[in-house]
Amino acid sequence: MRRVIASIGGLYGRIRGSSGRFVQPPVLAGSYNRLVEGVLAVVAVFSALSVCPGSGENEPNVYYGKVDGATAPAEVVAATVFEKIPEYQEIRKRGLKRDDPEYWVLLNKANEKFYKAVKKVAEENKYDVVVEKGAFKFESTPPDVTQEVIDALDK
Repeated sequence: MRRVIASIGGLYGRIRGSSGRFVQPPVLAGSYNRLVEGVLAVVAVFSALSVCPGSGENEPNVYYGKVDGATAPAEVVAATVFEKIPEYQEIRKRGLKRDDPEYWVLLNKANEKFYKAVKKVAEENKYDVVVEKGAFKFESTPPDVTQEVIDALDK
């Protein structure tokens, strides 16, 4: 691996224009662009995975707060909310798959909107945890805030 990095570094180090500025070699231009797209896709994947539904507080299906000690829980159907998010609709419309870099960029934006809306509803209504509907048992049945979260997407 070090040889590859050294050879790439050496190649880039030797390719300079007459002014001493870096000149992108034409042969590597396409490769360089693909490399940049690949790096961006990896960053988007890790960003999406870090905020993907179910990753709240490292517990699956927890979107806001913590289940332990929760006194004011609420439930949401994430799939219903996602169907209303334009970026998620774009993924579906274009038939993007997990191996498409744009899939992860759009999914990350959809996740951000979802979590922002969930947080807004939770804070406005003083819920200390918002979970996927039916994923956890509480002493009493928590309210379903799916429609409130959908409404919060537009605000």
